[in-house]
Amino acid sequence: MRKIFFLAIAISATASCFAQGVQPGYNANTGEYDLVPIKIKNADEHSPRICVDANFRAGTFGQSSLMPVSPQTAYDSAVARKTTFPVTMTGKSSMTGNLQVGYFFGKEHMIGVGIGVMVTSQKGSLKMDSFHVEYQAFDHFDSKTNAFRQIIVSNNPINENFTTTNLSIPLLLKFKHQFPHSKLGISADAGPFLNINVHNTYSNNTASFDYEASYNVTSDNNSAFYSSPNLSNTAWNITRSNYNNDTAYFTSLRNNGFNVGLNQKTKLAQQSGPAKTFNAIGYGAMLQAALTYQLSYHIAVNIGGYFMYQEAGNTGNDSFHVTDKVGTYHSLLGGIKSLATTSIGGTIGVRFSLGSDKDRDGDGIPDKIDKCPLKPGPKIFNGCPDSDHDGIPDNEDGCPTQPGPARNNGCPIPKQG
Repeated sequence: MRKIFFLAIAISATASCFAQGVQPGYNANTGEYDLVPIKIKNADEHSPRICVDANFRAGTFGQSSLMPVSPQTAYDSAVARKTTFPVTMTGKSSMTGNLQVGYFFGKEHMIGVGIGVMVTSQKGSLKMDSFHVEYQAFDHFDSKTNAFRQIIVSNNPINENFTTTNLSIPLLLKFKHQFPHSKLGISADAGPFLNINVHNTYSNNTASFDYEASYNVTSDNNSAFYSSPNLSNTAWNITRSNYNNDTAYFTSLRNNGFNVGLNQKTKLAQQSGPAKTFNAIGYGAMLQAALTYQLSYHIAVNIGGYFMYQEAGNTGNDSFHVTDKVGTYHSLLGGIKSLATTSIGGTIGVRFSLGSDKDRDGDGIPDKIDKCPLKPGPKIFNGCPDSDHDGIPDNEDGCPTQPGPARNNGCPIPKQG
């Protein structure tokens, strides 16, 4: 019973030593091996400094802020209180592919920077519940230029689906840490990016408009524009209400050169096409955090989450027209003066580390001189452990789990009868 008690104490002490990261050392004065604490070095400082990261992100995005073009500046001499076209955006999906090169500084190789390329594709929808514009327009009959009031009203909400594709250059601060004696670790990237190319496509199959007109005929038989909110009773008002929804009459006038028509589907209403509306240069910022798993010394995979914010704007589009001539249509994207969006979702990726200073077991001894490259051990034993603490490394110990003297090849000496 006493032997069992002392054996339990010995096992407990041994386990405690391992938990605290201690290894035996030989004491010449006593002729015994003492437990000497050693510092287990961080695995990061023996990982390569240079890496190539490839990541794929998928999530949702939404509108953070949206400023439309002013209707009063978009259309020439637009009549106040008669011109409105509010635009709202709904985000659907966001996907990003990213390839970058990173370099880690310092002794521990945990903090670094990265630069690369990033392609982001975001899908969403724009909606304009109502469109009503009244503005000054001109036509030409009998060698005369006539000013008149053009009235354009949507018959239903305008819905437009779009896809925005950005090519960006990210400049990121990088962090990584591999847990000691583990294949698991964590990583994080954060920093700004610059959009250098933006391309948009859109599709619309709901746009329908009424094109009406009001000619204020003067005494010399010309037509003049007037900015009063209400139509003049003495003017020639070519409106739906005045002609009792007579579509045929509107068609005959249009065939004679008047820009009028009822229930007019736009020419691009059921098509899709490019809409290069946003400035080529935009900016944003992103944050990504992930859990990593080391497949080998050179390859690790990661899974985590991300948050991304970006802004885009238009210049020179103050004269944007949703539609003007019968049947024409321009993407609602062109009516956005500035736009900010946020995106959040998940990320998966792979890291390729470049370098040859391997230390897979993280014991501070490079694999090229480590006798046990997959098992941590002290330098005194050339990187090999001594599981039974008898002063003989496991790779030279005939009984690695039972202490014994070197003269017996590390195995215990049997007791004599």
